Amino acid sequence: MMYKGHTKEWVMLNEITGIIISDSKDELISFVNDPVKSSYISRSEILGKICVFNSVKCATAFLESETGLDYPVDRAGRYPLHIAATNLYSDLVDLFLRHGARTDIPLCDRGGKDFRGLLPLDIALKRSRSLENLKSWTPGDSIFELITILCLPQLGYAKEGQRLNEITGIISSDSKDQFISFVNDPVRSSYISKRLVLEKICIYNSVNCATALLELALLESETVPGTDLNYSVDYHGRCPMHIAAMNLYSDLVDLFLRHGARTDIPSRDLVQKDFSGLLPLDIALKISRYDL
Repeated sequence: MMYKGHTKEWVMLNEITGIIISDSKDELISFVNDPVKSSYISRSEILGKICVFNSVKCATAFLESETGLDYPVDRAGRYPLHIAATNLYSDLVDLFLRHGARTDIPLCDRGGKDFRGLLPLDIALKRSRSLENLKSWTPGDSIFELITILCLPQLGYAKEGQRLNEITGIISSDSKDQFISFVNDPVRSSYISKRLVLEKICIYNSVNCATALLELALLESETVPGTDLNYSVDYHGRCPMHIAAMNLYSDLVDLFLRHGARTDIPSRDLVQKDFSGLLPLDIALKISRYDL
């Protein structure tokens, strides 16, 4: 049986995520000042989401009442400035620096090795090297040219961030029609991998969206790249069944099983060691014991 407190926590998580995606300063203030709602979500988790979604207005409101930016805000061990630098969110970087964020803290990323040990500036430079506009840039070029390129509004990554925000909003509301419209749009869907879409579906328990995605795979008579239920969908190394079991999402588990998800794959969780090596059933039983 679903634990009521656990369900309420995810309702509040969905609510604050929607507020942050829309970057509504007033709604954020109302949420964090509500002792009941805010009790379900940690301040560091809120700040982490603000960083991911580049919500400058929410960040401004949050920092007006909070002090300190020099602590990890996600399970990967990233600080706000690391996340902002990874996504090249210049307005957010500027805001954090004005609020005293340190630039000399190396990243301790427990989920991925690409940026581990790098400072925020190093992360931004390495991330920018993968952008199409910077393929011809070399360290000998003017730093002002680099800054100009990073500020160009037509950068593909800025568009990628917009599409990520859009699909996250659709998935959190579990709108099947909007979801189908998005994934069938060759322009919008080209910015987001199906694997990332499936991960978000698992996190938000979006059964309608999951059904639509898996039906699409069947219609194409083959697995749509990134929708195979027996491969990891996040940097933790978890398969969809592991995420659904961890959150006791029974409808999602049932759907995945009907679409061929295996139950004999142990979790390779690189962050939450408590569940590493466990099968989906073992994970669900362990979580259930916590909730008793």
